[in-house]
Amino acid sequence: MYKSVYFEEFINIPVVRASRRLRNIFFREALQPEGLSVQEWQVLLNLDGIGDTHLRELARTGHLDPTHVSRTARALEKRGLVRRYDDQKDTRRKRITTTKAGKAVIARVWPKALEMDARVRTIIGSESHQALRMACTAILEAKDLTLPPKPPAAG
Repeated sequence: MYKSVYFEEFINIPVVRASRRLRNIFFREALQPEGLSVQEWQVLLNLDGIGDTHLRELARTGHLDPTHVSRTARALEKRGLVRRYDDQKDTRRKRITTTKAGKAVIARVWPKALEMDARVRTIIGSESHQALRMACTAILEAKDLTLPPKPPAAG
């Protein structure tokens, strides 16, 4: 059945490919020199944007996997880029904040991120850049993109 649909028109394929390409270039040019993984950068940048917060809230607002956020936060903490601590109101929960060292890394990487964004804008044009950003935001904010459950088999 899938062979009757033009492969490249299935939105997931070009989106994943483009995302992977941008991610790999950004990793090589900006993150690798800092010793950061893409996941570490996502957590660090989202945290800096949100400010002091709970790990769960960081995962939710950053559209990140909670398990990966927790693991990544531990790795960033070992490097002194974030500080995790118990929430005084609920000691079962952890809060997290960016350290001075973490902010310094962001300050070094952010200009490279903006430069890459400018390159993409030059390649696809400002209108397409804006439309792509808006489309990605709409997908991320969509309440439910999953397929409806299959009806039970008759019988």
